[in-house]
Amino acid sequence: ITNTFNKYFAGSVPVFPLIGNHDTYPVDELPPPPAADWLMAPLTEMWGNMIPASGHATFRHGGYYSALLESGFRLIVVNTQWADPLNFYLYANDTDPSEQLVWMESAFSAARQAGEKVLMAAHIPMAPWSGGATPDALPTYTGKFQDILLKYADILVGSVYGHTHNDFFRILRKPDTKEPVHVMY
Repeated sequence: ITNTFNKYFAGSVPVFPLIGNHDTYPVDELPPPPAADWLMAPLTEMWGNMIPASGHATFRHGGYYSALLESGFRLIVVNTQWADPLNFYLYANDTDPSEQLVWMESAFSAARQAGEKVLMAAHIPMAPWSGGATPDALPTYTGKFQDILLKYADILVGSVYGHTHNDFFRILRKPDTKEPVHVMY
């Protein structure tokens, strides 16, 4: 698939890859760094022309990076395998095994300081179904993830996800007022 994208889109249409639960082996399993280097190093090499050079180190470390799409508009790509409830490695550490949440906070903060708006892309949706629990992600990690989205809702213009194989949207609300602050597609 990567070769097809490179053949038809390289140089003309930007493509920004991200990791999903079927990109790992076994499916859903991704050990924390550096144990996942057997996967992350070849993916970084294979997708290196699609990921900005400034994002190679963070992608290789944990599967996340950012890209300036145009002046004032940034893409933040995150690896939601770090919240996959079927990733059994996380039962030993589901807090922030790849330091992605720390990086995400820093990336959003830098975007705000630069006056940028942000679009986020990931695989597993990180918000609850209508008023309920988040069945697709571990609650500890998801709570911290959502706290970052709430903090930067003023610059986050949207986020797109895959994983469910369905069209959907989810609404992230402020915990205290239930006011909607972000829509996830």
